[in-house]
Amino acid sequence: MTAGPASPQDAVLRLAGDLDFQTAALVHQRVDLALAGRPARLVLDLRGLTFIDSTGLAAIVYAWRAA
Repeated sequence: MTAGPASPQDAVLRLAGDLDFQTAALVHQRVDLALAGRPARLVLDLRGLTFIDSTGLAAIVYAWRAA
């Protein structure tokens, strides 16, 4: 299943590097900031991630629930 390309009304967060205990709080902040603009969709581009732990997965779930 594909969501299609992002549109100008979408908020796109491109994550790169590690998504773990040390970076998850920053993702929460960026998600909240992106959603404050009331975008049509929140798109998480995870292609740049090289590592993700359970805290990182929880940050993704947070984004899904917040959106």
